[in-house]
Amino acid sequence: MRHRRFEIQIGTNFRTYAFREKALKYYDIEKYSERIHENFNLMYSFSYYLKKSDDPWNIGLSITNIDYFIINQETNPVINLRGLYKPSPQACLFAEFWYKPAGTLNHAVNHFGYFFRIGMIWNFN
Repeated sequence: MRHRRFEIQIGTNFRTYAFREKALKYYDIEKYSERIHENFNLMYSFSYYLKKSDDPWNIGLSITNIDYFIINQETNPVINLRGLYKPSPQACLFAEFWYKPAGTLNHAVNHFGYFFRIGMIWNFN
């Protein structure tokens, strides 16, 4: 959902971690311990931008547990500072600074890390 300067994404995620048959035999793992299920994981992203989404440049701040291929648990949010520039309707240049605190909503708060990402999105129409 987008509304002027706000963007919200909400969803759910279900996942199962399982050992392969070879690992079960090699490590002598019991049959009832071969899988771990996460039955319900809330996915979210709350963003605020300085300008409206149709502006050629923008800066925004997000609190999320979603990245392209990474879905963290609800209690481990990530802070994302993003800058966007749209030189044309098909192209968008971006730079992002991500800060990943560990255990923000847990009992122990420890620094986990940060990273910087730059890129370009090109829509072929």
